[in-house]
Amino acid sequence: MPPDRREVDRIFSAALDLPAAERAAFVARESAGDEALRTRVEHLLQAERASLAAFEAGAAGNLRTMEQ
Repeated sequence: MPPDRREVDRIFSAALDLPAAERAAFVARESAGDEALRTRVEHLLQAERASLAAFEAGAAGNLRTMEQ
């Protein structure tokens, strides 16, 4: 059974408010042994990190272009 969307949203949102180093332990604790829930939240956090990295890389590239 897929994890409850409200619970995924709650844990994901709360994890974003934490320092990156604390997120995995928080997600594991909040998931309380529900592996599907933990996995879904971890995938969302990974996607968020990848999105942020891509945005920052693009912004840095745009800044270099503007400086030329």
